[in-house]
Amino acid sequence: MKKLIVSLALVCAVSWFVAGSVSAMGGPAPQDKYKLEILKVELISGEATTEAESTSAEGKKVLLVVAPKSFDDTEFTTLKDTLTEAGLVVSVASIAQNSYGIRGTKAESDLLLKNANADDYDAVIICGGFGVTTYNHNQTATGLVNKAMKGEKVIGALDLAPIVLINGGALQRGNKAAVSNNGKRALKGAGINCTGNAVEVDGKVITASGPDATEEFAKAIVTALEE
Repeated sequence: MKKLIVSLALVCAVSWFVAGSVSAMGGPAPQDKYKLEILKVELISGEATTEAESTSAEGKKVLLVVAPKSFDDTEFTTLKDTLTEAGLVVSVASIAQNSYGIRGTKAESDLLLKNANADDYDAVIICGGFGVTTYNHNQTATGLVNKAMKGEKVIGALDLAPIVLINGGALQRGNKAAVSNNGKRALKGAGINCTGNAVEVDGKVITASGPDATEEFAKAIVTALEE
């Protein structure tokens, strides 16, 4: 809040006559005391009546999409735990009610992918692992990505999942992206700039190369949701 502090010196009980002058009655005027009071007047600028509120991602909703089988266990558990600890509300979606990671981690769906509406979330994230190729040409998955893009949602993908973003229109020619080594050919073929970074942010689209970059990726998601 802008505040302008103005100090005003007010002279109180000022004598009508200079000390020692003759009063109207002919007698000497009494010695008057001069009192100096400093008053602080606080003026509030009309342009900024409140302090800028700090932004927070807490309470925002994230849809975490996993493959029905062979998703990356590390990516899934790290993402879900990190985003939840940051105060985000994470919902898991898949084309199956129960999905399983490469190393056997079970992910129970909060909703089936066909029932997911991008408008209900602040971010849509697709977990990687070679099983995510199931969604490369899945119209439900690519349609969800496309709607999230049109709704200007934060969109994330790890590992091989950026390929789904290409088919959903969220990654287009000239965009920057991070992807696993196995996914570079597909992205380069679509004209995507594979920067080689572990995590890449291009507007509202955030991508990562794989499980080792998951924590950094999750933090980038949180930062994007704070804006």
